[in-house]
Amino acid sequence: NMVELTLPPKQWLRYLTMLGENVTDVILHVNQNDISFKIAYMTHYLSFKETLSTPPASTGTLNVSDLSKTSAFLKKCKNDVTIKQGRGNRLSLQCGSMKMTLPCFDNISSQRVPTFDRLVKASRENQWQNFGRGALDVHGAVNFDEIVKISSLGKLISSDSNFQIKANADENEFVLNAFKRNGASIFASATLENAEGPNHTAVSNFGAWLLPCICMIDTNTPAQIHFGDSTVLIIEQTTETTEKTVVIIDHEE
Repeated sequence: NMVELTLPPKQWLRYLTMLGENVTDVILHVNQNDISFKIAYMTHYLSFKETLSTPPASTGTLNVSDLSKTSAFLKKCKNDVTIKQGRGNRLSLQCGSMKMTLPCFDNISSQRVPTFDRLVKASRENQWQNFGRGALDVHGAVNFDEIVKISSLGKLISSDSNFQIKANADENEFVLNAFKRNGASIFASATLENAEGPNHTAVSNFGAWLLPCICMIDTNTPAQIHFGDSTVLIIEQTTETTEKTVVIIDHEE
């Protein structure tokens, strides 16, 4: 069916820039009251849903196969942009008399989504006690503002550095640390509020993907974390209009 949705360009860009620089495509689900999308890779999973202020004229999926061209067009728009899933497997973007159409290809970012959906659903159903085989025994609320700021400096950090998350419920501390012996290192910590967990420090190691994944977290929005020794890091953010879940996959030791 010919789905179309009209939103301000800033709102479209907010969705697309949330996905990070290495993501090339996404399928947007336009539902009766909200817009949602999910992406999944070997390294991370993101699920996002936001209530639309006005119900869309039609529902269905928008297949954005080329995020960089789509974003480049949106950045040139001042007024509302209508994105439409057109005929002949093309996506069309229109703003006033400016129009661009793009071909739709296979969507790489959604291929692993069903597998992650099952893991996240099972984890949520058992109160985040585990994710797959990993035991998640540290839980609490974290303000990610400073951790997101330092993570945005990822380009300064060598990709073969050690990327670590540490959390201690007893000391109410949550820490991001990326370090290399003869290179740049970065560090930021935050208070772990309403902390639950054992009285020792849980540590998990990640790859260079940790920093761009942390940058998917919204600042100025409370976040719940679920974590453990050598496990994934799960971050949930919920507001009156949005729901976001990020799962960052740890390094297999």
